[in-house]
Amino acid sequence: MITARDQPVIIDFDSCRVNGADLNGVKRTHEWHDPNVHVSVKTNDMDALDEVRVWLTSSAPSFKFGG
Repeated sequence: MITARDQPVIIDFDSCRVNGADLNGVKRTHEWHDPNVHVSVKTNDMDALDEVRVWLTSSAPSFKFGG
């Protein structure tokens, strides 16, 4: 999100879990997560960040997670 003063704000932490935690039953955004991932690991965050980069820059022919 962006504030009225153009400052970025990170939101939406309901699916944050410690490394190794089970992700089954955790609310995740349709087509913005890898449905084959069932455990919290650091690479999940990097994959998601890359997906946002692709979406913002249109720098790849398709999205990783099906969007």
